[in-house]
Amino acid sequence: MSRIMRRSLVVAAIVVLIAAAGCTAPTQVALIADDDGSTVTVRSGGTVVVELEGNPTTGFTWLEAEVPDVLESRGEPGFEPSSDALGAGGMMTLTYDAVETGEGTLKLDYARAWESVQPEDTFSVTVKVVE
Repeated sequence: MSRIMRRSLVVAAIVVLIAAAGCTAPTQVALIADDDGSTVTVRSGGTVVVELEGNPTTGFTWLEAEVPDVLESRGEPGFEPSSDALGAGGMMTLTYDAVETGEGTLKLDYARAWESVQPEDTFSVTVKVVE
């Protein structure tokens, strides 16, 4: 076997391995503020967890502006304060189950539910759910 043919086979094998590795979607995706505007892929039956800074003691919380059909919310956001100080902010966690294959955009607004004004902040991510 010629040297060029061996190199071609090695390169082809590497390409196949890289492609195969890219086909495996995770069963859990953890997102933070830096992921705003990105696209993520998760396996059907998996979960998408979004952790964003917030302070519900001020009346502000992360509200679901749009949840795609591929995701199902597990309920109200969880909250972990950053300190024991009264009124301290912290991390809010929203969890979603990937319930069907497809693609959609998850949009969250940081706002007071009773106010009809622009949100203080927004978060948006495109979610692809694959088998």
